Amino acid sequence: MATTGYRTILIRGGTDNSFNREEKLAGEANIKPGHLLAISSGAAIKHATADGVQQALVAIENAAAESATAANIDIAYTNGDTLHYVVGKPGDVLYMWLATANDAVEGVSQLVSNGDGTLKLATVAAGTLTGAVVGVPAESLNNTSGAAARLAVRLL
Repeated sequence: MATTGYRTILIRGGTDNSFNREEKLAGEANIKPGHLLAISSGAAIKHATADGVQQALVAIENAAAESATAANIDIAYTNGDTLHYVVGKPGDVLYMWLATANDAVEGVSQLVSNGDGTLKLATVAAGTLTGAVVGVPAESLNNTSGAAARLAVRLL
C-alpha cells in the first residue's frame, strides 16, 4: 500500500540526509513539485524524452509560494518563475510523479522517464537502459487512476 500524506518532495537524503539544491527559471508552465526535469536553453523544463538518459533533477516545492487553499507541494510553477529543484544522488528518496496505468512494486520495479515529467515502469532490462533508470519505488502503488499520482522513489 502506498504511503500517503508526505507534505514535501524531499523525504530522505541518501546516507548523509542532505540534498543538492539548485534553482533556474522555469522554461514552461505547470511544472509541479516532484516532476523530473531537464535543462533546455538555460531554463528548467519537464523531462521530455521517454526512456531517455537524464540526470535526476527533480522540482521541489517553493517555500515562498503562498496560497490560502493549497499546500506548497501542490503549487505548480509557471513559465518564468524561479524554480527550485534538487540534483538527486543515489539513495535519495523523493516524492515524484508516477504516470497513470503503472503498477509500481516497492524495490522491484525500475522507473524511467515517461517523457512528460512523470515516471513509468521500464519495459526492458536496466542494462539496455544505461543512464535511463531514475530509481525504484520506495513504496508500492498501483496507479489505475486517470491521472499521475505521487510515489516515493529511491534514486539509483
